[in-house]
Amino acid sequence: MDTNGKDVYFADVYGKLAAPFESTFKDVRGGVELEYITGEQCISRLNETLGVAGWSFTIKEHGINAEADEAWVLGELSANFGGAIVVRQQFGSQKIKRSRASGIPLDIGFDLKGAATDALKKCAMLLGVGLYLSKKEAPPVSGEAAMVRVRS
Repeated sequence: MDTNGKDVYFADVYGKLAAPFESTFKDVRGGVELEYITGEQCISRLNETLGVAGWSFTIKEHGINAEADEAWVLGELSANFGGAIVVRQQFGSQKIKRSRASGIPLDIGFDLKGAATDALKKCAMLLGVGLYLSKKEAPPVSGEAAMVRVRS
């Protein structure tokens, strides 16, 4: 396949990975409203676009941050783009859920699983999955800067 053919293939795959989702979810965390997709949506997009055998996810490291009271993982996503293997790593975290009565963690394994899902979604975002949900609004332009932009 020539270079142009590969570029077209990569653009097509990226377009499918990065396509907006029909539905998203909203939550308020730390006073900020966040829009997100679920782990299932992320996995389905990877499976549908790359194929079940076209990607893999590995937990490279994991732990508990006692000070932050959260579980964390370092995940690695490997994806096959027509023979080119693309690898991305990201951290994910999850607050530890505790018993209200005793303060004892309810299920550390579940907290680590949540952190792993968070890491997977962040790795997939580096390939375009749900990336549009992280888009920041442009800051307002001051009068002088606006005039320079109009003239350019």
